[in-house]
Amino acid sequence: MRKELISQLKRTISPATKIEHLYLQTNKSIFSDRYLFSGEILGAGGFGIVVLATDKRSREDVAIKILNIELYLNSGADKSNDDKDELEDLQVERSLSFLENEVNITQQLEHPSIIKVKNIHKSQYHVLIVMELAKCSLADYIKKRGKLTEEESKVILRQILSGLKYLHISNIVHRDLKPANILLMSDKTLEGTIKISDFSISAKLTKALPFELTDTVGTFHYKAPEQFTSEGCTTVK
Repeated sequence: MRKELISQLKRTISPATKIEHLYLQTNKSIFSDRYLFSGEILGAGGFGIVVLATDKRSREDVAIKILNIELYLNSGADKSNDDKDELEDLQVERSLSFLENEVNITQQLEHPSIIKVKNIHKSQYHVLIVMELAKCSLADYIKKRGKLTEEESKVILRQILSGLKYLHISNIVHRDLKPANILLMSDKTLEGTIKISDFSISAKLTKALPFELTDTVGTFHYKAPEQFTSEGCTTVK
């Protein structure tokens, strides 16, 4: 079934759209009936962008992560040999798996220290993850102030650890925890405003289908030590 889907989408979707075109393309889509896009891009990644928008129904400002399916489909390995198609299919399947994981995981999360997902919309070409709007990232907060005080660090870490405990109890591994993926809902106070975000490469472990996370993903300088060993992380018992 998955191979048929990949084959079908490869035939119907054009070459990868550039990031700057992705916003314009989505703004003209059916989603513009629900959301008013401001034109401000809050962030960008390998497979999409995060934009500022207003929900026309609630009149609330939100952050919308726009994932472009054709970028996932065009992430295949560029090999000039007989195995090119097979390698491309494996890479595409892996990329689609990350997309499915992010959608499935974000739908089930609900915790004060996890960014709240308000809605998820899907079309043939895009997945839109509508989230509560944060003030800034922890990376921006630190950059603006130069450093954190010991008291600030305690307040921030306590909330991050609370969110991580919730994730791990739920058998979810984030795999890309770093200051850029920690959001602040306010720049006036740190208490009760810290949120873990970006579950694009997260994994859900299950007892029915246990597996070891031996692949190395995430941002190099923030990787867990066990990623640099051959043992991988602890699996679900």
